[in-house]
Amino acid sequence: MRCTVTIYAPPGQKLLLVFRSLDIEFEPNCDDDFMKLYDGNSTSAYRLSGLPKRICGSRKPTGSFSTSGEALTVFFKSDSWSNENGFQLIFTSFHEAN
Repeated sequence: MRCTVTIYAPPGQKLLLVFRSLDIEFEPNCDDDFMKLYDGNSTSAYRLSGLPKRICGSRKPTGSFSTSGEALTVFFKSDSWSNENGFQLIFTSFHEAN
């Protein structure tokens, strides 16, 4: 399975992301099941700053992560060998004071 979802903030705002839970099959190189987060509206955008290239396992990234613009793209790949609980992400939009 391969799934790509792009989330948009209202115009002029950015997105803030927090990991609520993470339980994706672990492999040392995150080859089988993994998530990638992109700072933009496609998988061609730069990786979201502060996160590894691929995310897997059950150690969720701590803290919050923000986009540089109004879009965030989530890519998730999974095979059929193991069924874990997946992930939960919390998103909120915000604007920076001028």
